Amino acid sequence: MNHNKKFVAFFVSLTTLLVFASQVCSYAEEPVKVAILPVKIHAPEKMEYLQAGLMDMLASRIGGKHDVQVLDRKQVAKTFKKFKKDLNQTTARSLAEDLGADYIVSGSVTFFGTGGSIDFKVFSRDLAKPPLAVYGLIQDMNNLLPQFSQAVDEMNAKAFDPRSRRVTAGPRPQAQQPKATQAAPLTTPKPAASAPRAQQPRAAPAPVPPETTPTGPKMASIQQELVREKPISTDISKPAIPETTVAPQPGPWKSQELHQAALSMDVGDLLGDGSIQLVTMSRKKILVHRYQAEGLKELAKYRGAKGERFVWVSVADINRNGRDEIFVTSQKKLSASKIKLSSFVLEWDGKQLSVLLKDIDYYLRVERVPGEPARLLGQKSAKDGSFLPEIHHLVWKNNGLAPASFVSAPKSVDLFNASMGDITGHGKTETIMINSNGYLLLVDITGQAVWKSYDSFGSSGNYIETELSRDEFPQPNEEEGYRFAPTQIEDPNIRRLYVSSPILLTDLNRDAQLEVVVTHNLPSLAQIGGSRDYSKSEILSLSWGGNGMLQNWKTAEIKGMISSLLITDLNGDGKQELIVCINKPPGITGFWRDARSVIVSYGLR
Repeated sequence: MNHNKKFVAFFVSLTTLLVFASQVCSYAEEPVKVAILPVKIHAPEKMEYLQAGLMDMLASRIGGKHDVQVLDRKQVAKTFKKFKKDLNQTTARSLAEDLGADYIVSGSVTFFGTGGSIDFKVFSRDLAKPPLAVYGLIQDMNNLLPQFSQAVDEMNAKAFDPRSRRVTAGPRPQAQQPKATQAAPLTTPKPAASAPRAQQPRAAPAPVPPETTPTGPKMASIQQELVREKPISTDISKPAIPETTVAPQPGPWKSQELHQAALSMDVGDLLGDGSIQLVTMSRKKILVHRYQAEGLKELAKYRGAKGERFVWVSVADINRNGRDEIFVTSQKKLSASKIKLSSFVLEWDGKQLSVLLKDIDYYLRVERVPGEPARLLGQKSAKDGSFLPEIHHLVWKNNGLAPASFVSAPKSVDLFNASMGDITGHGKTETIMINSNGYLLLVDITGQAVWKSYDSFGSSGNYIETELSRDEFPQPNEEEGYRFAPTQIEDPNIRRLYVSSPILLTDLNRDAQLEVVVTHNLPSLAQIGGSRDYSKSEILSLSWGGNGMLQNWKTAEIKGMISSLLITDLNGDGKQELIVCINKPPGITGFWRDARSVIVSYGLR
């Protein structure tokens, strides 16, 4: 009997302990709630349009890291508007209680002369934690965005990192010191010491052999460092990436300027004779080129009809006739508010391009993974022109395209923002994708994200058009100003859904592990105003390293915006090259029709 009583007592104690532990774990996993107040702009001229872009950037960089939930911006602005008190530690606590927030973030940007300053303050609901002050100095307008990013990163590390979630005051830099007026490089907080792990991450892969490194005077040396990332399943801070350039190599091959803004490109054997042609696509034209040492020779041209706008081009032999076909994703504007998906297939006979199929109701893209045959993927359009969730593997059947099977992919994947393959080397298919905020995600076969980047990747000026009613079109409001400033959309019935530049899967160092090659268009002041025109870019190669993606190599800055890239043997010498399509910014008119493209080929050594 006593034995039974002891057992019951032990069972009750154990149950109580488990319940308590689960509550503690549940509490520990609850995200920190952060309210971001409208960023104040102090400038001698009207620059309120910057506010929305800076608020977007602030919310995405704070909400994209650690276990942080950014509260609804409109609700915060509405509550703060009624708050008539000066903001200090005591009043901030009152505001935090009204909003249900753990932290209040206030910020301002002040412009004076050619420079300015950035000021942030973080107030904790806990009065025992003093406010955190973060400052930054702006050398000139082009320096605003990197300095703003640096200040936000410093604030994240000091206030919202789970290992150092405390708020302490920091010294303010002196504006009169010469060094403070220089553009400071992006810095990265040192990771806090953590307890030893029960299971150590797999060692980083061996450095990439020299023969697989891109060559050219603007190529960075290979670095085996963690990319700026947040492994979702682990707690690892981002380290800084050293950037040292190699000795100058023979310059890359460059084409002449193409009198169009090329948005997509691919290569293939269009004649079936073993020769390689380059196919480029602008919004209204398809061009076929042949590589020559002195530049690209135009072989054929296809011009879209009135109201037709091209989105993507791919090349592959899907009908198995020994000659590659050209698959073009195209939209046709039927009226001011009606858009139809109207893709088509071209074939070249050596003289002219002819249409094999037209009015295809699929978005089209050819997927290539090393060791696997190329396959044509298709995704149907929703009623408004956006994507339906199912992605199909398409085959040639009865003189047309037909779905052969469904492609298993995460729900948020569309045809243009992801690539799929065995990226971790575990024998299973993962998805590397760019989410709606521009972050690079690695998603496993169950749909769970196992890694997320800190920076955005794959930005482009390419888009599909979707229908939008007038009452849905963004309007200015008192709290946020214009969401897009200035807007480039002439038709209020149309919304632009931007698509990413290609994510390549390759195995350059032949170690049987896939590498991810992706573009990173570097933001500048223009992006704060909502522009999609980037003036400088870079390309990265990443591989899985056990706890996150590791950087194999990275190019130095490339002048212009990268719209497309591929790895192929363009010049027919039997060696792979990195082929990059670079769009030069429009001239002083700012019109897209004035933009120019150049094709650059980097040797891989």
